[in-house]
Amino acid sequence: MNGILNEGNLSLKLVGSVLGEDVYAKNKSIPLLRKGTVLNERHIFVLQSHLNHNNLRLETCSIHQPSISVEELEQNYKESLGQLKSIFEDLEAAINGSASNQPLQQLEHMYTPMLNTIVAEDEHFELLKLLRKDDEFTYVHSLNVGVVSSIIGKLLAMDKEEILLLGETGILHDIGKLSIPLSVLKKNGQLDPEEWELIRNHTVEGVQILKNMGETRTKVIMGTLLHHERLDGSGYPYGVREDVIPFHAQIISVADTYDAITAVRPYKGEQSPIVAVMILMEETAKGKLSSAITVPFTKYLMDQFIGQQVLLNTGEQGTIITVYDDMPHCPLVYLGENVYIDLRFDHTRSLKDVVSY
Repeated sequence: MNGILNEGNLSLKLVGSVLGEDVYAKNKSIPLLRKGTVLNERHIFVLQSHLNHNNLRLETCSIHQPSISVEELEQNYKESLGQLKSIFEDLEAAINGSASNQPLQQLEHMYTPMLNTIVAEDEHFELLKLLRKDDEFTYVHSLNVGVVSSIIGKLLAMDKEEILLLGETGILHDIGKLSIPLSVLKKNGQLDPEEWELIRNHTVEGVQILKNMGETRTKVIMGTLLHHERLDGSGYPYGVREDVIPFHAQIISVADTYDAITAVRPYKGEQSPIVAVMILMEETAKGKLSSAITVPFTKYLMDQFIGQQVLLNTGEQGTIITVYDDMPHCPLVYLGENVYIDLRFDHTRSLKDVVSY
């Protein structure tokens, strides 16, 4: 369905449609829903609630159907995952001396269609939900970080070439882990000093592997080398600070952290995007991650939960009504019985998780 969203067609039939513009409540400067939002039942409920109170501006909001279905997105992702698995297995054999090095062109052929989909489409959250959560294998985590990095680049309005480069860097960022024994990578217990040194050194090893494969692009090299560095100097391998870490590498850091939080690992279960939002913003407040990256990214994530039930640290449950541009992790929450809580100003309450995800 293509056209203008209006009072007459606001119904569940619009589920799956994509907003062409931001949707505002009357006399409000903060959008209820952002351009590019794929409408679901919760969104329709929120819009109808505002419409019933004569508090919705719909005059110029266009809607359209996505040009690619969720099923096609999933198929695209699975195909990329299968191809990357095969190539990473060949690379691991090459690194261990039992095969010749693979050229970068083989990798590029595999992931270019997936990244082009991200550049062309607005259904980012649908793709985020498709990411495999059992990413203890390097190839799964690498593709996930490539996808998330590309989405962040698009949210920051970067040009196509920069978005594709971010995706490539994300896919290659952990290639150094192919030189680490699986017994270390998948160890459940605490690493000993020698094992920890292997982990800390995987970024340096990754750069060497990429150079052996013919990689010369500075942003890819620096993104691989510095994605575990932090703006306050608390990261590794060198402990450098913000002025030394390129913005491109800072984006890879945020994407890497997001996937690590939401993934299933031997030592933890899956965590929701809202938990990831709270951790990312906590790390930002500590001066470790860039607010220029985390705030737009977490704003986008939180927008997807407008109208959904969330759990607060107090044990109370409520519904997200409005997400704020500058503090997306502190939304306006409706607790029922005409009680609204603005978490920007209520310092006794905070988001804990989504009730159902």
